[in-house]
Amino acid sequence: MKNRNKSFSIDTLFILMLLCLFTIGALIITSHSINAYEKIYDKSNESFEKYTPLSYVSTKIRQYDNTGFIRIETLLIDNTKIDALVLRAYDGDELCETWIYNYNDNIYEQYIDVSTPFVADDGIIIFENNNMYFSLEDNFIKITTLSKEKIPTTLCLYLRSKYANGNFIDGGIN
Repeated sequence: MKNRNKSFSIDTLFILMLLCLFTIGALIITSHSINAYEKIYDKSNESFEKYTPLSYVSTKIRQYDNTGFIRIETLLIDNTKIDALVLRAYDGDELCETWIYNYNDNIYEQYIDVSTPFVADDGIIIFENNNMYFSLEDNFIKITTLSKEKIPTTLCLYLRSKYANGNFIDGGIN
């Protein structure tokens, strides 16, 4: 009887040790998986914040480039110079403009009739906590965004439509 109890307790102890070893191994693997997931999640968010605004604006430019109605407008808002991307197109018989601009560390978009005065506060935020800058030179439009860490990412697009000295050409209206 004593041998059987001793054998039973050694068997039980061995099984418990295996169970503890399995549990410790599972915790170590889970911990490493969580760290890997967090790194993937952070990289994904960083990529989204870096490239989505550029992709959005480049798509808008490509849509409006067919008509030749693209310009950069420099605005003075709260004693700060801001460059805005202005995209013109006809909406039915009306000539309208889409303004994309950086204001209060957010990227705004505003769709207005050309006869409506531009008011920066009337736009809607399309990307939060982001800065975007525009420049236009020799039919190349340069779009630069700054990440939260102030690291710039730049995209250059070649415009198919003609643009010269701040005026629209090829069917554009000055």
